[in-house]
Amino acid sequence: RTLGKGGASPSPRCVGDDEALGTRTMSPMLRFLIAGHDNDEDGGGDQRGVLYQCAMLASASADDDERAWSSDPARLEDDSASWEDDGPAVLGAESLLESFVENMGGTNALPAVFRLVEILLSGGGGGWKEQRASLSILERCLCAAPATFAPHVPAAVDAALRLVRSAHPRVQYQATQLLGALCRSSKDDSDDEDVSKKENEVSVRGTYGRSILEALAVLVRSPCSKVASHACLAVVSYCRGGDGNAVVVGREFVVPYVGGLLESLRAGPLSVDLSNPADLMNGGGMAVLIRAVGAVACLADASGEDFAPHYGIVGGLISCAHFGLDRSNDDGGGIILRPTPGVENTHEAGMLRGAAIEAASIVGQAVCGPGGENVEVYANDASEIMTIATTLLDRGGGKEGEEDVIPMDQLLAACARIAAVMGERYLPFASGVLPHILRRASERVEVSVTDDDGGNDDDDGGHAVTIPGMGSKRVRINTTQLEEKAQASRALYEHARALGADFGQFVTGCAD
Repeated sequence: RTLGKGGASPSPRCVGDDEALGTRTMSPMLRFLIAGHDNDEDGGGDQRGVLYQCAMLASASADDDERAWSSDPARLEDDSASWEDDGPAVLGAESLLESFVENMGGTNALPAVFRLVEILLSGGGGGWKEQRASLSILERCLCAAPATFAPHVPAAVDAALRLVRSAHPRVQYQATQLLGALCRSSKDDSDDEDVSKKENEVSVRGTYGRSILEALAVLVRSPCSKVASHACLAVVSYCRGGDGNAVVVGREFVVPYVGGLLESLRAGPLSVDLSNPADLMNGGGMAVLIRAVGAVACLADASGEDFAPHYGIVGGLISCAHFGLDRSNDDGGGIILRPTPGVENTHEAGMLRGAAIEAASIVGQAVCGPGGENVEVYANDASEIMTIATTLLDRGGGKEGEEDVIPMDQLLAACARIAAVMGERYLPFASGVLPHILRRASERVEVSVTDDDGGNDDDDGGHAVTIPGMGSKRVRINTTQLEEKAQASRALYEHARALGADFGQFVTGCAD
């Protein structure tokens, strides 16, 4: 099916269209890369050039032991690069193909690449290696030439939705990866004023939203933790825009389907037994749970107050925020939270608590509405969350080492959201939170200026600059501190706006 008419390059379902290829004038180098020869023919030829070799290598070099790949637990740090499990051959071939598409231009390269996809999928749809490689190649093309790829988005979505039902986990994973990339590339903001631009683009969520979320609802319950974790990430991509930060999708693309997706999350990753930490921390269950909590937060953020019928999920999020912590009362009637004996306080456990407390605050903020109209629904749970927050802040003061209990940036961000919706009801907690935010906002940033040692400019090596009168110097700045200071400044603003005149006692410290 050719979605792009009138001279557009053929889509993956018509990649054998020689007439479309024959209308192009190709340079000898381009013909050589595509066909392996540089004669005056159209360059379609026998498809034995560099692009063909890349595609074949991406397919044939995949690890044969699919069972070992599936049983390997999901990890938080490698969920976006499954091809690395196959070693440098697959990764290098796919990266080289992407580089060719990017540098030759999508108009020149995409027709040939789409033909290669058809070759891989020919003969009954190809084996799982060919299917995985085809999906990965389509994603690479989308990243390398998004504008030229746009007319072929419908065919790519169709291919991903068809192959996501494969019985092979590696194909499911790669199809999920492609669906997430397609969602990130699609601008489906209902408030977007650039109507002329949107008319030339396919609304992935508007046209395929139901099918995509129904497919992801099945995969979040996959017994393969890698697939389940990645499906949760795809839900995040569906709910958020290309930058991955601000929610930009229209509510109409989420609300009709949120109930069924939450039901699958509850029956799948959110159904884990938190009282048995050993089982959760083995087999990738922790990574899947953290991703599922993030998916809930994004669904709530995109749904706004329409998430109210599903508000009950906040109880489970608060339970996750207590994971691995024992709660007791001190002699003065205060709350004490201590690590549960026999439960290792891992970095992942801290990430779960941070994700859960932030997600609970996002759900509450969404349900309360932009003006706090439904704050009564959230009041008791907000107080519970703030009790956890102030107890942890009093316990460690946000000092180094306490990040393993809960990441301070997520904890303080949750406090700011609660302040924004609770208003003057937040005042009893303000004195326990604001000093920590002020301390983080006023920290001195680590900056060093040394003689340039000729090293590479990167995150650790700083940047070489020429300073008049001083020569070449290498400047290093702790950008993590800068981000933390920016977040703290934003949190101060949210507290000031929420508390109004009651913020007066903190004005001097903020001004300083």
